[in-house]
Amino acid sequence: MHFGNLETEIASFLSGKINNPKVEVNPIPELEVDFEKVFGKETIIVAFSDEEPDANMKSTSIVLQNTIVTFAFLIQSISLRGSSENLGVYALLGLIKKYMIGYTVNSGTAFSYAGFKMQEKAGNVFQYAVYFKTKMLSMQETDNDNTTGANLQEVTYHQT
Repeated sequence: MHFGNLETEIASFLSGKINNPKVEVNPIPELEVDFEKVFGKETIIVAFSDEEPDANMKSTSIVLQNTIVTFAFLIQSISLRGSSENLGVYALLGLIKKYMIGYTVNSGTAFSYAGFKMQEKAGNVFQYAVYFKTKMLSMQETDNDNTTGANLQEVTYHQT
């Protein structure tokens, strides 16, 4: 699983669903200088936020791991409640929840809502984050001789 590709896939899906020329939906940019504040448009930025091992999965497998992955949707708007020119933070929150709850990505379970928090108010721009979680099965190669398979070579048994 490549988080950059997932950010792009999710941003494209959400942009198509919102379909409003005043609202931009993009994956988080690579460079900090590209992470600009809103100037005339409202913005939703899709960003990989967190990956945690599934607490119920005690896998030591070389290849397969279950993880809980969190994606943040960063909302930037000059309005909280909306106006004739802007939808506002709360309307964007409603749209994001409408389209993302139940959304699935390749090798993941349906997205579940995980929270909404104010990040900051910079100048005249409100910045909030909406979080969604999904459980994913990831394939991870290792280069470690000290794996379960190597330990099993030392196990012997006697048949009686």
